[in-house]
Amino acid sequence: MKKGFTLAEVLITLGIIGVVAALTIPSLIANYQKQVWVNQLKKTVSVLENGFKKAMADDGVDKLYNTELWSYLPNTGASCTSYSYCATFLDNLSKYFNLTIDKKSTPPSRSFSNLNNNSTV
Repeated sequence: MKKGFTLAEVLITLGIIGVVAALTIPSLIANYQKQVWVNQLKKTVSVLENGFKKAMADDGVDKLYNTELWSYLPNTGASCTSYSYCATFLDNLSKYFNLTIDKKSTPPSRSFSNLNNNSTV
């Protein structure tokens, strides 16, 4: 007599495996998406830190607000809402970051990357 599993036993086992997979896959996907988001955030912080550290080193200061970069912003409390209003600031910021400005969007969208590693954020 040969030993083996019946078709019913195999189908029940596959059903249990399917239920367990259906319960665990959404949490695995959520954890993966969270990890991707955390890594992108870390990358963004690193790009900003590196660019602003370079600005501080170029000006020989230890505080970011003492850099020449910030002297191009209005000190009236006005916000930098249009490209033309902040063109000088953005031009000077481009010394430390690769800026890409989409003037077609409202308000104009900006993306940047660090000049050293060219990783876009």
